Amino acid sequence: MASSEHVVLQSIVGSIAVEWTKPGKAARSGEAEGDRSYDLLESLCALNPDEQIFVADRKHRIVPLATVGGTRWVETLTGGCKGQIVLSPVDHPDDRVNMRFKLDKDRDGRSGRLTLAFNPAAMLAGADIHPTIVNAETGKMIALPSSAAEVMEQMHNLGFVFLEFLYQQLPNEKGRLFADNTWAAIMGGDIRIGRAQWDAHLTTRDRDRFLQLMTIIFAQPIASGKGAIKLATHLGLAFSAKTDAVTHQVVCVTLKKLQGRTPLYSVTFSCKLLVAGFFVPPACESWSRN
Repeated sequence: MASSEHVVLQSIVGSIAVEWTKPGKAARSGEAEGDRSYDLLESLCALNPDEQIFVADRKHRIVPLATVGGTRWVETLTGGCKGQIVLSPVDHPDDRVNMRFKLDKDRDGRSGRLTLAFNPAAMLAGADIHPTIVNAETGKMIALPSSAAEVMEQMHNLGFVFLEFLYQQLPNEKGRLFADNTWAAIMGGDIRIGRAQWDAHLTTRDRDRFLQLMTIIFAQPIASGKGAIKLATHLGLAFSAKTDAVTHQVVCVTLKKLQGRTPLYSVTFSCKLLVAGFFVPPACESWSRN
């Protein structure tokens, strides 16, 4: 029997080191990439919703703060900022391109980190479609992009390339957003990846029975000395399941691998038709499979 698997990279959380203006220089002078990033993020969040931004050759508009889940920006106590930039494609206004950001400043005021959380699929290809790139040698699109190293390198740095591209679109801006050494690190894939999440669409004869069986297997109590524990616990996993309050039908099953109390990765099995708009994977997940 033939089988198929469709893997989509859904989110990346990555960070890079940035330099702030050194003590003694005028604040917000624009002389360091930390200052430029601060000003860019603040400017983007203050854009008029009627202004258009090009992303992947598509026109987008800023989703304003007044909209639920819209763009927001706040200054942090350290002198950095955090928030999210939310864009809406002009041709599909109900879709969203969401990028969360946090710009930190170290105590000495000389350095810090820029952390971005973004969805490469939503930015480039649309929901549930893994982006790919053209092979420079063959001129053809790379097949199986989720396992192609050259594609994944570009997906990991996409958020930072996106900010650089937006910086170039702002009026009266010259030069690069990032310093030369930082840009070289971005292009070379020297990015600290904090979390990555994939969706894998797998075939099954009966989705509901599959989720039910997963719950029965891993929630099954077994003997442990004079006590009893779940099979998942015996296997070193944390198990949880969500069920419908009325029908008790299993909506999703999550297994987490822990190192002590620290989650290393998690796998979530779910039926997207049932959970759309209802289930959001926990923020601590390293990757998930749907």
